[in-house]
Amino acid sequence: MTRAFDASGAGQAAAQSGLNVGDLAPAFELDNQDGQLVRSADLLAHGTLLITFFRGHW
Repeated sequence: MTRAFDASGAGQAAAQSGLNVGDLAPAFELDNQDGQLVRSADLLAHGTLLITFFRGHW
């Protein structure tokens, strides 16, 4: 998933824009654990979107 996130450019856009706490994140698309494409815009259409990051091994 990290490669997909890197390929989406969302991380690079965030790094270049210097996002701060509370800023809006750029739109992104990633594959979920089942290989289905998930778009942030589609999720936001249902309400607030919270993104968390977990370090570690699965």
